[in-house]
Amino acid sequence: MIVWFWDAPGPDTSACGISRDPADARQAASAHLATGAAASATVQAAALVSNLDATNPRYARFGSTWQATRTSNGEIRWHEQAATPPQLPAAAAQGSK
Repeated sequence: MIVWFWDAPGPDTSACGISRDPADARQAASAHLATGAAASATVQAAALVSNLDATNPRYARFGSTWQATRTSNGEIRWHEQAATPPQLPAAAAQGSK
């Protein structure tokens, strides 16, 4: 199952949530950004992951991140930031050489 996490951090208060649709996530994050309560907003997909060793499944973010800012005239602008490859812990990276 894929969901969309959104975050809208601000200097005095922050908001975050989970939506079933990317448009709904952007709309929720934009609402907090438009009021001035948030300084920026991000949206990213997440999928439910589990493995045999884990007792509790969790959601892992993946893919591109959408970043929003508010212009000086109050308009909300969304920009896609390309996904970065996952970083290996230093010990794992050394073991692969």
